[in-house]
Amino acid sequence: ATSPQFDEPVPDAPLDEPVTQAPAQVQAPAVAVSLADQNRYDQAFALLKQSRYAEAVAQFQQLLVDSPDTPLAADVYYWIGEVRYINREFALALEHFQRIIDQYSNSDRVPEALLRVGYVQYDIGDYTAAAKTFQDLLTKFPGHPTNLAAQTRLQRLQNTIQN
Repeated sequence: ATSPQFDEPVPDAPLDEPVTQAPAQVQAPAVAVSLADQNRYDQAFALLKQSRYAEAVAQFQQLLVDSPDTPLAADVYYWIGEVRYINREFALALEHFQRIIDQYSNSDRVPEALLRVGYVQYDIGDYTAAAKTFQDLLTKFPGHPTNLAAQTRLQRLQNTIQN
């Protein structure tokens, strides 16, 4: 299998296919992103695009240690969670995606984090929790681009539960 490539938005791509998203660009945050934080984020993201996951995670984690209040934190947690999911480290992936939902509830990453939480729950066989998560996503974020993926997975869950 080839490693995922990260370039353009494809929110409903199955995670065994290329997962892509442009680097975060914070728009009009309450606190501006420092140039140093943005450069460090971009360097870590470049490693991610090269499938150098361990190095990318280490750099993302160091950014959080050095700048715990960076406006990029939700994006950093998202990408660490994504790497953990790709590596099938489901507990760690769930922890990172859930942190976005719990601590960064106003972030644009919340719908994507909810989708990924549902994917993790589905992959570990917790179908009831996954169905609830997908339904929550559809209810809380109507019309969001992640909804197609949530609806598709919810339908698959309903078919699985019926059989």
